[in-house]
Amino acid sequence: ATTEIYPLSLHDALPILSLSSVILQRQYGLSTNAFAAMFAVNSVGLITAGSATVRLLRRYPPAPLLAVGLAAALAGSAGLCAAVAAGAPSWAVLPFLFVCLASMGAITPTATNLAMLNHPEAAGAGSALLGGAQYAVGGLAGPVVTLAGDTAAAMSIGMGVAAAGAFTTWHALGSRTPPAHAPDHSADAPATVPKDAL
Repeated sequence: ATTEIYPLSLHDALPILSLSSVILQRQYGLSTNAFAAMFAVNSVGLITAGSATVRLLRRYPPAPLLAVGLAAALAGSAGLCAAVAAGAPSWAVLPFLFVCLASMGAITPTATNLAMLNHPEAAGAGSALLGGAQYAVGGLAGPVVTLAGDTAAAMSIGMGVAAAGAFTTWHALGSRTPPAHAPDHSADAPATVPKDAL
């Protein structure tokens, strides 16, 4: 199910990249410098979340980390929808955009990890499928959302639908997938001699 979750989660983040410059500067009045600073902060959040997730993958299985990332994306999108619907100012909207984008740092490595671990016999095809999905969703996300207009409402609703779809798909299908087993290092343990043989 990670092949469905990954494109949906990308659709949660890509509208920010394709529409935020127009919406935040035109609708919320951010200056060019303010928008550049906001984008830099979001980039740091994305990189930090990704680096932390990669480190956590060395100690924890990817499934619960993916669930946390999807929950964060859903919470951020829901908060964004509420803030936009209430007509909140930019300072109340920007933190939710940060959460939505930073959550991709947790979703991307864990979803990719699960896809590769659960199907090692088709790792090449899975990698190609995920890569193709990135380009396909990247080309469609912006135009699909803008069918409802270049507004904060359209962007937030599109992100909310994508986050809810990814979250629901994971809990309905993905969480039932047996987790990949950790490597068995028992062969590396030193041999012991039975007491009866002494």
